[in-house]
Amino acid sequence: MQVALTLVAVALVVGSTLGAIAGLDGGVLDTILMRIMDVQLAFPLLLLALIFMTILGPDFAMRVVALPMVFWINFARVGRSETLRIRNLEFIYAAITMGMPRLRIIFTDVLPNVLPTILVVAALCVPLVVLSEAGFHFRGLGWNRRPFHAA
Repeated sequence: MQVALTLVAVALVVGSTLGAIAGLDGGVLDTILMRIMDVQLAFPLLLLALIFMTILGPDFAMRVVALPMVFWINFARVGRSETLRIRNLEFIYAAITMGMPRLRIIFTDVLPNVLPTILVVAALCVPLVVLSEAGFHFRGLGWNRRPFHAA
């Protein structure tokens, strides 16, 4: 469970930040990010995770890299859609008018308003990560531990 929570936390930070940046700025960055997500969503999640794990290896550090590369899409899409919803509100216009930098607007105004929805997505992603881990172990890509033998 600790592994699943770690992997979801990494995917949450990366995905929600990228989604908020794409949703607030729009333009070319938004288009490129959405096309990357569309291509990645064309493949089943477990198959894509298996491909990343086969390339990177079954080490735990590589798993912390591979699984968030698959699950960041969920957080980025929700973060982008919620950012699109709140970017036309008055407090965002006020922050832009006051000359606040974009990253400060994202981290102080956008992400706190997006966080409740993102946490719901995180709660739904934890079982998927646990099932992916079980699939890795079933296919022999889990990390090796000594079997437990009772004395």
